[in-house]
Amino acid sequence: MSAGLPEEPTVSEVMQEEVAHQRIDPVPVTVEGPVRTQELPAALGTERNYDTTTTAQQLLGRDPKRKRVTLIGLTATHYVGKPDYIASGDAAQLPANVPVTITHQDEIWVATVAATGSISIFVETWTN
Repeated sequence: MSAGLPEEPTVSEVMQEEVAHQRIDPVPVTVEGPVRTQELPAALGTERNYDTTTTAQQLLGRDPKRKRVTLIGLTATHYVGKPDYIASGDAAQLPANVPVTITHQDEIWVATVAATGSISIFVETWTN
């Protein structure tokens, strides 16, 4: 760690998790006027292509460290959603060549609407 630089926050700090034995009573705060905020950059990125079929497949598991993932269906329209929604045709549809950014940390499942396809994912995480 270089002198003068702040330490990287832990996952617990980023997620603002409370630790039972470190419980501190809240302090009331009143904000007056505008407050400057700045989005933190992702610490790690991963890119990958997947071959897909009409059978639901899990691309990513639940990950509390994930900041966001961008999906791009390269060759076909894809369903994105839970396996039961994909099976019933009620999942969201992602047209080919249209990027979609997802910011939740839950599992991500996909399948093609018809035939086979390919999908690219770009994953950004808060920490290793």
